Amino acid sequence: MDKIPTETNKNDECKSEQTPDDVKKRRKLNRLLANLQVGGGTGGRCRSVIPQEPSWHLTGNEEGLDAKKEATKGGTKNEEMTLELAIIPLESDKPSAIPDATRSIIDNCVLSDLVEKSAVCRFCQGELKLSFQETVGIATLPRITCSSDDCCYVSGGKLPSTNFEKGKTKAKLTEFAINIQFVMSLMACGDGGTEAARILAFLNLPNSTTMGTYTFPMVEKEMDPIIVEVAEHLIHEQVLREVKEATKGDKNFNYEEWLEAINDDTKIYPTVKFPRLAVTMDGAWNQRSSGRTYNSPSGFAILVGTHTWMPIAFSLRSTFCRVCSRRNGRKAQSDHKCEVNHEGTAGAMESAALLTMTHHLYDKYKIVLNTLSQMMTAQ
Repeated sequence: MDKIPTETNKNDECKSEQTPDDVKKRRKLNRLLANLQVGGGTGGRCRSVIPQEPSWHLTGNEEGLDAKKEATKGGTKNEEMTLELAIIPLESDKPSAIPDATRSIIDNCVLSDLVEKSAVCRFCQGELKLSFQETVGIATLPRITCSSDDCCYVSGGKLPSTNFEKGKTKAKLTEFAINIQFVMSLMACGDGGTEAARILAFLNLPNSTTMGTYTFPMVEKEMDPIIVEVAEHLIHEQVLREVKEATKGDKNFNYEEWLEAINDDTKIYPTVKFPRLAVTMDGAWNQRSSGRTYNSPSGFAILVGTHTWMPIAFSLRSTFCRVCSRRNGRKAQSDHKCEVNHEGTAGAMESAALLTMTHHLYDKYKIVLNTLSQMMTAQ
């Protein structure tokens, strides 16, 4: 890029002709170019989202600079200084941090018209028609047929599948990844089937009337064991980290011996050797209280280690079971997994969860929780 003359250049013949405003504008332009070259247009401060190597370069308008010099030599004072810059993107070999989108919401009529006007049958050169006949949840299977009576060409598309068990007579909801991802996204936002049905209704997507009462609960039921399994696996890793950090520097504790003891139930491990942890606890109800009424049918609580500040135990409490509620007081089915594990008021869920987690850490991980007095004595 061409070097821009400044007011400190002794060879600049137009120095005496510059006004204070011209000097300020020239300095401002020099700072702008320096920031663009160093920090990628962020004022010299490199951000994490900006690549280390610049993905652009600047070009100056040489003719504009020459015209500026000639005008200054002639004694003409320009009211403002201009410089044409062109930001030209350069191709980068580095992969983007944002993955490419794999799905798009497309209007059915637009896509059907595009196929009918732009595609022909490869066998008879007849017109093709696009239809969406089968929908499982929100997973819609496209189908292309030839409009010619003499041709029986039919082609059906396939959607990304999952590892869940396939249906024997018809496709199951959990066979398609889009159904699971849609339900999981709503669960991650703290919403349920009612909110999912509203989204489908506003976007005019299929099966909005059955999403809240059938689709969402069925997918959620299939996903619950997997979610719990993943959570328990992560909690197990955090327990090991917490014990390792909490006992660091304790010469009387053998981490490898304790690790072998929790993995082998037949091995006798003395209680006096159990690691003692200091934890903090918090819980919540799944139904918002009014300040006077606390009648949430379910709640949860977690224990957080004070060394890693990661959860090391969790407990879910529920006084409601969907299957049992549908029996209308009659004896519940024996083949279902009843979700009721709490008897009493919602206000007692937190203390009951704490007792459950304390027994869980003692029985499974041979861990004893410190009391408040023991924590103060240790400090």
